[in-house]
Amino acid sequence: MGLRIFQSMRLRLAVYHVVVFAIVQTLFGFAFLSFRRSQASEQFDECLRGQAKALAQVVNIAENYTVVWARDAAISRFASGFSCAEFYHHIRKPDGEIIESSANLADRMMTKGLPPLDELKRKREFLATAEGDAVEAILGQGGRFRVLYWWHVTDGGQPLVIQIAMSLASLDRANEQLAATFTSISVISLIASGIAVWLIADRAMRPWRQIREEAGKIAVGTLGQRIEVPDADAELSEVTDSLNEVLERMDRAFKAQNAFLTNAAHELQTPVSVLLGEAQILQRKERTKEEYVDYLVTIEEEMRRLGGIIEGMLTLAKTRAGTRLLLMSQLSANDVVMESMENCQALATHHDVQFSAALALYGDDNREPCIRGDRRMLVVMLDNIIRNSIRVSPLGEKIEISVVVFDDHIEISVTDRGPGIPAAMLEEVFKDFKSIPVRGAKNGGAGIGLAIARSVAELHGGQISASNPSIGGACFTVKLPLDHDSAEADAADSTAETETSDS
Repeated sequence: MGLRIFQSMRLRLAVYHVVVFAIVQTLFGFAFLSFRRSQASEQFDECLRGQAKALAQVVNIAENYTVVWARDAAISRFASGFSCAEFYHHIRKPDGEIIESSANLADRMMTKGLPPLDELKRKREFLATAEGDAVEAILGQGGRFRVLYWWHVTDGGQPLVIQIAMSLASLDRANEQLAATFTSISVISLIASGIAVWLIADRAMRPWRQIREEAGKIAVGTLGQRIEVPDADAELSEVTDSLNEVLERMDRAFKAQNAFLTNAAHELQTPVSVLLGEAQILQRKERTKEEYVDYLVTIEEEMRRLGGIIEGMLTLAKTRAGTRLLLMSQLSANDVVMESMENCQALATHHDVQFSAALALYGDDNREPCIRGDRRMLVVMLDNIIRNSIRVSPLGEKIEISVVVFDDHIEISVTDRGPGIPAAMLEEVFKDFKSIPVRGAKNGGAGIGLAIARSVAELHGGQISASNPSIGGACFTVKLPLDHDSAEADAADSTAETETSDS
């Protein structure tokens, strides 16, 4: 299949080249042949002029050797020896009377009449192409003649019209031969260029075939393999580098997907195994009502855990895919924090943990710090961070949540008083299904909450990080872009409303 594709590309390149070359050559050929024909026609006419000038000199010589009454006879006698097989001529008076004709005309006349004398006197010459009856009268067959009428006044003052004609057959044959020669050269050039392009295209596509063959060897299990083309030029190296970068990203994505699926299967297996084990135990013998109630409680807890894992996986998949719901709007960072605290209040009460919130205002008019995003996704992000802190916080401790405004971004920090995070694991906590065992933790999660938080932050153009404060515990900080335009618009609206109410 690949070979046929490259052969088809070679054929198309050769055909395109030949077509373009043929068009260019045809246009050039028309221009060249037109120029050569025009040049040959000018040379042909110049030859007629030269013959007319020579014949005029003969007429002048004849006039100098005779008296006025014998002038016409002398001209006829002198000019009669000037006949040439290729040229035909008449010497006429202005009234059309023929004084002398070339010997090869005998008693025939080339044409009847003369061109308009006023125009002939003004231009001195008149050129015309004769064909049809005028030519048959001379040759006895069809053809074309080029005729020159030359106005000449002798030294003695006698006006004469010298009529010179010459067959265009030689000029036509020369033009036809030139056209045939050019056509033959063009055809040979087209064939030669087509073959050359075919061979050059084969050589030029050899590295591309090699890339295709190398790429064809790469499969799911060999994504770590890279494409190598020796002696590749700069452009080809850029292509191979781009392909290798794509393979690198695919390899990382495939490995991450495999790890995600493996971890997901492991996390889903635990509640399913618990449910299956409980069911098998109940089937062995009759149980008391209390045992059935305990079983139902266990089922509820495991189903909740299973549902949480599934919901977290779906949320993580959406954020990783860059799915943006059509709910992007201007949001108050303080409102997002308060909504998340409200969602987590029940869990905090259950673990005997309290919240301490430090919200923020900024500007001369104490505006709310605004961000632009999807409210539900941002609340989910904070929910996962706060719940993670609740699980590791000792009884009776506080979780501090603060909002700080900077020039171009805001920072939302969640600080607990738990055992903290090992320094080597500060980045690991944000990986999929990475649940780090921490002493004092009341309940372990699926290990995808912080991964979801990072994905949501990055989806909104922000970032998240973890640190260990000097006073103990762990601190998670989310940085999100500050929505200046929305904030300024709100300030302007508030000012307008104030002015309206004052008035």
